[in-house]
Amino acid sequence: MDEIGARWFAYVRHAEYAKIAGGGRRNDGRPLTELGVTQARAAGDFLADVIRRHGLRVAEVVTTATQRTQQTADVILTRVDASPPARREASIGRGGDVADRMALWTADLRAGELLLIVGHGPSLSAVLDLVGLRTSALGSLHGAVAVGRRDGEGWSRMAFFPEK
Repeated sequence: MDEIGARWFAYVRHAEYAKIAGGGRRNDGRPLTELGVTQARAAGDFLADVIRRHGLRVAEVVTTATQRTQQTADVILTRVDASPPARREASIGRGGDVADRMALWTADLRAGELLLIVGHGPSLSAVLDLVGLRTSALGSLHGAVAVGRRDGEGWSRMAFFPEK
């Protein structure tokens, strides 16, 4: 496949979110902070540039069920000037699960389409591993973005934000 015929994806780690008083790990009801909104805007601006440079459009958005991933996706979509793409909630998984799901989710993309996935740090680390960045610290950064594509040769990395 040529560049435009490749299956493109952008994986974004959710932006910074409000902590629960007293700790805890509940996943619902944790909105983005002001800094988180700023991070999501920056991620969206970066993606808008990638989309323009490669002639892409956002075809679908996958988020987890958490408020922070959904809000991050909402902010990003306002920055990329996208018509409302299809959306779904899904468990993104870890490790090998991520590679299988990425292959499944990108299989039906057409030329010029990009799949936007907004998830959590462990899944971003698995995506970075998939495209050959096994030691990257990006997986721990709120609002980090990995853009890649899959073609006949396999997965490849195209762009990252912030650049490391």
